[in-house]
Amino acid sequence: MFYYTIDLDQNGGLGDIIDTTHIPAGWDAAEKLTAAYHRNKRDIWIITRKFQVDSYAAFLLTSDGLNYYPVLSPAPDRNLNSGPDNWGHMKISYDKNYLVSCYYGATTGDEDIEICRFDDKTGSVTYLYSFKLHEIINYPATIPYNCEFSPDSKFLYIGGIQGLDTITQILQFEIKYIDDKDLFLQSVVNVGQGQGFNLQLAPDGKIYCLASYPAMSVTYDFDKTYGIIHHPQNKGILCDYEPYAYEFNHGYFIFAGINFMTDYLLRFDFDGQCALDTFYFDPWFFPEPTWIQWNFGDTASGSQNISYDLRPKHVFSHGGEYEVSVWLTYPSGRVEKTSRVVAVDSIPYPNLGPDTLICSGSSVTLDAGCNAQFFTWSTGQWGVSSITVSD
Repeated sequence: MFYYTIDLDQNGGLGDIIDTTHIPAGWDAAEKLTAAYHRNKRDIWIITRKFQVDSYAAFLLTSDGLNYYPVLSPAPDRNLNSGPDNWGHMKISYDKNYLVSCYYGATTGDEDIEICRFDDKTGSVTYLYSFKLHEIINYPATIPYNCEFSPDSKFLYIGGIQGLDTITQILQFEIKYIDDKDLFLQSVVNVGQGQGFNLQLAPDGKIYCLASYPAMSVTYDFDKTYGIIHHPQNKGILCDYEPYAYEFNHGYFIFAGINFMTDYLLRFDFDGQCALDTFYFDPWFFPEPTWIQWNFGDTASGSQNISYDLRPKHVFSHGGEYEVSVWLTYPSGRVEKTSRVVAVDSIPYPNLGPDTLICSGSSVTLDAGCNAQFFTWSTGQWGVSSITVSD
């Protein structure tokens, strides 16, 4: 694993590498690399998979550069010795709750998919379980190479190719069941077959599906076309998978597309923390929509729950989790709907009761009646919900 520093002022504005650093902790990293913002929305986690010291490694990138000492999280021993065993992409869900890693496998039976939790504050990865596609779609040589999440993080898509000369099956799994392996695998829907060995969400909110394998690249014409999942936030076949949407004019596609940093593909972002404070929403829809409607999921806010502004602001009435959804129409007439969960911290409302008279030498306990982490007492005490006073 290497870390490159690029100066964009070099080479007439085209940029040039000015420093190359080997990262010792990544000596056994192979194939897999992804990145996502730290919870502070400033620093960046760069994550890879180690195969000798079996673990996930998360390196923190700050304005001071890369920390070469990663957060290591235990991972299963895969005993992988050849290149094809390690092949496959690793993706983080756009809500940053889950990490999924695909393993192509050199031989039938070695292919696998690892399901993990991800913590964007600590960089830790918690392995949950793994499974093989042929266990659920009843085909002995179904190979996963790439996966992708819907922009609202409600669905996981996996492309499973059946042999070297057959078409890929596009499988959809429902994320709300992901913590329970049996329920998660039972949620699978085959939304179609065609292109899909590689899956990649794009800035337009669609998932692009490309066939790609070295042996195919010379032999099969379908390497020159790609499919599109037009509405990946919809369940089952309503996701509208189009297997042969576009054909390349020149050449053919080999291996995976660009692996974007997770946050660059969010449909919208926001700034804000507490109820009764103003939250500001920043859309990332391209091109700019001709019509847009926001629903903040905050019915208690009345008419303020809906906004038609491109960059709206909203004051949430209470703390909690709100599913903020957006409907929009593009100049082409295409309609998109997406959503994400916004966590809002509660504002404390301490209530000590009425003024109280006590006799000299006695005491009384005052209880604020709300979450103690939000306030301090005039005595200097902090982190407690009640104190006992005598004057």
